Amino acid sequence: MRLYAALIAVVAWAGLAGQYYLITRGTSGPVFLFRTVNFFSYFTILSNIFVALVTTATAIVPRSAIGRVLMRPGVAAGALLYVAITGLIYFLVLRHLWQPQGLQFWVDAIQHYAVPILFLGFWLFGVIKGRLTVDVVPKLLVFPLLFAGYTLIRGPFAGWYPYPFIDAGELGYGTVAANIVFLVAGFGVLGFLIVGIDRLIARLRNAAPPPPGV
Repeated sequence: MRLYAALIAVVAWAGLAGQYYLITRGTSGPVFLFRTVNFFSYFTILSNIFVALVTTATAIVPRSAIGRVLMRPGVAAGALLYVAITGLIYFLVLRHLWQPQGLQFWVDAIQHYAVPILFLGFWLFGVIKGRLTVDVVPKLLVFPLLFAGYTLIRGPFAGWYPYPFIDAGELGYGTVAANIVFLVAGFGVLGFLIVGIDRLIARLRNAAPPPPGV
C-alpha cells in the first residue's frame, strides 16, 4: 500500500502542479499573487492537496508524528469525502459548462476523476476499518462550511468566485445560501455512507473464517 500511496501522491502533485502552471502562466507581480490566491481558493485544489498530503505521508514517513496524524481513519475519511464530492460535483454539474483542451483536459481528468478513484481504492484497502463512528460526520462538515464562509467573504472584495453555484454576485445570497445547504446535506449523506461502509467492511473482515493452517 505504500507503493500505491506513492503512485497516488505522484499523480495528485502532478495534477496540482499542472493546474498552478495553467492558472499563473504569463503573469507577474500583483496579478500573479491574485491568481495564486485564487488557486488555493478552489475546493478542488484543497481536496487534492489533502489527498496528496495523506498519501505522501503514508508513502514516505508513515511512522512520523505527521504521518500518524494523516493516517488516522477519521483524517482519511475526510480526505475521501472531500475528494469524492469534488469528483461528483464536477461530473454532475461543472463538466457541462466548458470543454477543456490540451493540458487543461488532462489536469481536469487527474483532479476530478483519477485522484478520487485512486484514493477510494486506497481508503478501501489501505486504511484501518471499524474505528469510525457517526459522530465524526459533523466534524467533517466543518471544513466545507469554512470554505463556503471564506468564499462568500472574499468574493465581493476580489470580484471572483471559484464556482458558479456559489457566485453571490450573480445568483444573490438567498440562492447561494440554498445551494450551500444542499451541498452540506450532500456532504453529510456521503459522510454517513462512508462510515457505514467502514463499519460493514470491519464486520465482514471479522466474520471471515481464518485462512487454512491458522
